[in-house]
Amino acid sequence: MAGSQLKQLKAALKENGLTGQTNVKRKTNKKAPFDSRRDDTQEKINKIREQFNPFDKKINKSKTDTGDRFVKGSQGKPGASKSLAENQRRAAYEAKKSNKNRNGFFNDSRFGENDKTMTPEEKMLARFTREKQMQSSRSGMFNLDDESDDELTHYGKSLALNDDFEQDDDDLQNSDDDDDFLKPKKRSREIDNVDDELSQEDVVPKKKTKAEVMKEVIAKSKFYKEKRQQAQEEREGKIDELDEEFTDVLQELGSIPKQKQLIFESKPKDPNAINYEQSVRELNLDRRAAPADRTKTEEELNKEWEAKQKELEEARLRRMQGEDYGAERGPDELDDDFWGQGSEDEAEGFQIDEEEGEEENDDDESQEATDEQSGKKFASSKSKLSCPNSIEDLHQQLEKIPFEETPKHINKIIELYSPRLQAGNKEKLSIFTTVILQHILYLSESDELESESFSKVQESLVSILKKLSEKHSIALTEFMREKIIEIQERITTTITGEDEYPLISDLTFFSLVGVLFSTSDHYHLIVTPSLIVLGETLEQLKYDSLNLLIAGSFVSQIILHYQRISKRFVPEVAYFLQKALLSFAPKEIKDSSIGASPDTRITLSKKIKTPKEDVILRISDIERDLPDSYNVNVFFKLLSIIDLALESWKEKTAFVEISTPFKLILSKFNEFYPDSKPITSLFEKFQKLNKFAKDERKPLTLQSHKKLAIATYAPKYEENFNPEKKSYDHDRQRQDINKMRAQIKQERKTNMREMRKDARFEARQQISEKKDEYKKYHAKMASILNTVSTSEGAEKNAYDREKKARKGKK
Repeated sequence: MAGSQLKQLKAALKENGLTGQTNVKRKTNKKAPFDSRRDDTQEKINKIREQFNPFDKKINKSKTDTGDRFVKGSQGKPGASKSLAENQRRAAYEAKKSNKNRNGFFNDSRFGENDKTMTPEEKMLARFTREKQMQSSRSGMFNLDDESDDELTHYGKSLALNDDFEQDDDDLQNSDDDDDFLKPKKRSREIDNVDDELSQEDVVPKKKTKAEVMKEVIAKSKFYKEKRQQAQEEREGKIDELDEEFTDVLQELGSIPKQKQLIFESKPKDPNAINYEQSVRELNLDRRAAPADRTKTEEELNKEWEAKQKELEEARLRRMQGEDYGAERGPDELDDDFWGQGSEDEAEGFQIDEEEGEEENDDDESQEATDEQSGKKFASSKSKLSCPNSIEDLHQQLEKIPFEETPKHINKIIELYSPRLQAGNKEKLSIFTTVILQHILYLSESDELESESFSKVQESLVSILKKLSEKHSIALTEFMREKIIEIQERITTTITGEDEYPLISDLTFFSLVGVLFSTSDHYHLIVTPSLIVLGETLEQLKYDSLNLLIAGSFVSQIILHYQRISKRFVPEVAYFLQKALLSFAPKEIKDSSIGASPDTRITLSKKIKTPKEDVILRISDIERDLPDSYNVNVFFKLLSIIDLALESWKEKTAFVEISTPFKLILSKFNEFYPDSKPITSLFEKFQKLNKFAKDERKPLTLQSHKKLAIATYAPKYEENFNPEKKSYDHDRQRQDINKMRAQIKQERKTNMREMRKDARFEARQQISEKKDEYKKYHAKMASILNTVSTSEGAEKNAYDREKKARKGKK
């Protein structure tokens, strides 16, 4: 058993050569360092101290399985760590204390620098004034005559002696003492005058203090404010006086008789007088010269035209898809330039004259130059020609005019009532636009339909209506919606057998809709209701005569014309075309895929001749008695409409289902009329397109994905599985999340612990500093009291000795 602590300490010191004999010569290691070297000695002493102080070490227990072997855990020195942390906190506290009330913020204290309401001139003036005031304050720092506002105080009371001096002066002035030194000596006037002149020359004008300057500014502000108030009161008084006398002034003015002027009195014209209107027009024409734009090359013009066409096409596609693309526009969403030079409307006979549009654009520049010459002419014409507000007014004006000159007459009305000439003309032209539409519908029902000039007049009127619809779209839209409602009501009455539909004017109206508006839009105020009414026409009516079949064919062609760009499928068109084909079949055709049934039977000859030219049906045919030979024309017209529909339907995914009934019906017609080339070519076209559609069609299949392995959430066997481990989790992602949460929690606890230690250390330091301050204060006060008491005791002793000495003398 080891000895006591003292014996162990002596043995350790002796073993390390710190005690006992130190001059022993070493024979083995001559190059060994000197044992008494100071660093080595201190190191050895520290090791011995650590060895004999086991409480300065902390050994953690090993948590790993060592297999019944003793393994020493990690060691720590809490005392050394605590002292090191204490030193670090002390250094941080001293640094924080030294940096207190210090910051690196640059404060721009220039006068008016951050004031946004001051102009640069005001800032410069304010800074100059401030600089002068600072210079005056520096120069008068030691000037005793300068009255400073700063004064010493103690417990809120002034320490100045001004009041006492003033009181003494008052006492001296009020006293009746006749001492000579208090009376002013008499001086001669000459000496006084000389002194006054010298004082006026030598005395420098005193500079005003800041308080005096501010008092002067405040006084001036109050003075001007009072002056403004007086002026305002005087102004209000004058206004009240005028209000009181206003009625009297009006009565006096009313009593003055007016001179009557003759209606036909002609004023003498002054040859030197200036024609004001003419001079204004000349000044408007004499415009300031502007630099001309660079002449663009053909390539640049083509690029601009292509860019504009591309932009218009993108806008049309967005409308066709029903997408919102900006602010609302009028009913005519599509610009005229979209169709280019050769549009389908022109191919159908509705051509718009571009020269008229260019002349209309140039009217603004040339109208002012021609107003003076044509003003009298327009005034006289306008007195005779009025703007029609109804179809009856227009017919009254057209009674004495030849039919061929109708467009000229309408153009003349439009020119006379141009919105540039007078206010209110725009509203008149809006109404006149609807009147033109009514007149076009009226002409379609009139006897002029058979005349040679009818087509030219109709095309001219449609072009005029097209131009007016762009400027007066609101009134035209409202009228056409009312017209659509009227047509739909007549369809309902026709189904019950009380009315006749369709009329020639109805079909003309729907044709005009396709000319005036963009029919490819997803939704349109006019086109969408028109499509609904046309679909109801094909679905609800019974086509039991050749005239009605012609009307249905025309309606189908109108719908296909509407969908020529958007290529939407309208099932009513397919249903009617199947029904119409079955009406011309020699025998009854039955099949489960054919859902239509004919309303009538129209016989065709056994051998039908193919027309050399395209068959053209007229709208007026629906009201005429047609011969039996006309059946062939209607049949071939149906084939051409089916061919037109085929071009629109062939890109649909459901083309197989759409084309199957037509293919069956045409196969029967091909058997009945094998020599007819139009039937054979159309049947073969259906067969090819149907085959291509079947080949391109792919059956629906599930979406192919990469095969995923089955997730093993509960493994059967794990080599390093430990059920005692609380943090064990088979989900790797969840395990990482929990690990991160534990780390965050541990870091938070550690930081909170360190913050509490720092707070306690700062509190201890502040308490110790306050104690030191109090200790120094009390020591200082004790020394002062000792000094005072010592001096008082010495004085007291001296007083006592003096007192005793006086008593002894007595």
